[in-house]
Amino acid sequence: MRRAGALVALLARGGLAVAADAPVALGPCGPIARVYDALEVPATQLHHLGGTPLARLGLLAFRKGQPAPIPFQLDERRGRKLALPGGPEPTADDKPGVLDADDLLVFMACDAGEQASPAELARALAEAGADAVWRELRIEDPVEHTRGFVYLVSAAHPPASERRYVAYVPEGDLVESARYRIGLVNSLPTYFALATGASIGPNLIDGLRLRAGIAHTYFYPQHVYGPGSLKLPFSPGILFRDISAFGGVDGRDLRGWRYFAPGTPPDGFAVDGHMDERERAFASSGEWFVLAHGSEALLFVTRMSENLRRAITLSLVYRDDASRPNPPEDVPGTVPLVGYRGRGIEKLPGGRYEFALRIYTLPGYRRGDERRLLAQLDASLTAEVTAEGPRPSEPAPAAAPPAPR
Repeated sequence: MRRAGALVALLARGGLAVAADAPVALGPCGPIARVYDALEVPATQLHHLGGTPLARLGLLAFRKGQPAPIPFQLDERRGRKLALPGGPEPTADDKPGVLDADDLLVFMACDAGEQASPAELARALAEAGADAVWRELRIEDPVEHTRGFVYLVSAAHPPASERRYVAYVPEGDLVESARYRIGLVNSLPTYFALATGASIGPNLIDGLRLRAGIAHTYFYPQHVYGPGSLKLPFSPGILFRDISAFGGVDGRDLRGWRYFAPGTPPDGFAVDGHMDERERAFASSGEWFVLAHGSEALLFVTRMSENLRRAITLSLVYRDDASRPNPPEDVPGTVPLVGYRGRGIEKLPGGRYEFALRIYTLPGYRRGDERRLLAQLDASLTAEVTAEGPRPSEPAPAAAPPAPR
């Protein structure tokens, strides 16, 4: 897979940052109880904040009337491309350091709070500076029918959180959160471990089996998101009669885990290094599968653009065979090899196609927990500006004179 760039999402302040304090866990959630959803608000929707220096921006949420700064990130972009100044393929922003029309405000929905009154906002911004302005963003959950609010502040002394959910360690090309650790080599993950407090589990992967066109990798507090795209100048059927594609991961001896997916028995398949009769007969289509071990689980979800879905059917792949090598790998055997196979690639006409892989960590997992998350994935949150303080061109309201005695 060729990765055009990677983004460590939701640090204490905007931009790709080097780890300082250890990442903290997300939660507890406010009115929006979605721990995996990040909101991306285009700068064009922030009502006259274009040109604001990024250092002047902060994000507030109110819980029980008390304000607190929350982590956020400002993705600087140039057109549709992320502005990533580091790495082997740097991309410079045309207006670095200021909010422009291409940029995105990103924050976790779980951090949203309640709506604040004008008096509560005035008290919260008393020390931000006389030129402070704000935008109220309302978040709606169409599944739970709940509503939350955050407040974007532009000021000389904006509210700032020292908390970070994800951090990047250049030495070792390592991404860290409170829930997982991922190590990369040449932009490909070669190390993935779950974390519980200060305890880090073993490396779970022995190899990645994936080829793509161009892909980014986004890291969030409890999940990883990898959108990709493929551009075909003409139909591959002109040159090839039958083309199939495979994408998956080789587990690093996950004996004791269980595999659940559409079409598996209610108790799933036991990962033990041997294929039994039911496993050999398994043939199912679907976009998701779960690897579970006790109360810990990983949910893998693949989604394709409509033009790709019409032409290709994804079949699920499960192979649990310790005696069957699948190089390159450090531990011989596939225990298990899990993923997808797509057939009918030769039928695709020329054009652009999009796909995405999501990997969710599911702490406290119970069978069926994935259903709620899959339903949320099909019902996106919305965010819009519903109120605002004085515009940057307007003076801040003067304090009321003292009442006569």
